[in-house]
Amino acid sequence: VYELCLRALQDGETVLERFGYSDEDAFAVGLTCGGTIDVLVTPVHAASPARPVVRAALSAAVRGEPAALARVV
Repeated sequence: VYELCLRALQDGETVLERFGYSDEDAFAVGLTCGGTIDVLVTPVHAASPARPVVRAALSAAVRGEPAALARVV
């Protein structure tokens, strides 16, 4: 996921990647089940209208307060 974020920042584009394990692989690394997850990474640039919302969420997290961001796709 870290490399996915770096790629999104480098290219300036939203990136979608699917990650998953088979049941056997998941068990081998200590996970209770297999499955997949889709991760969507969207870079937030200085001029982005989302920037104030992201800033507020990050500031809350730094203060130890709960924060969440969601993007409906």
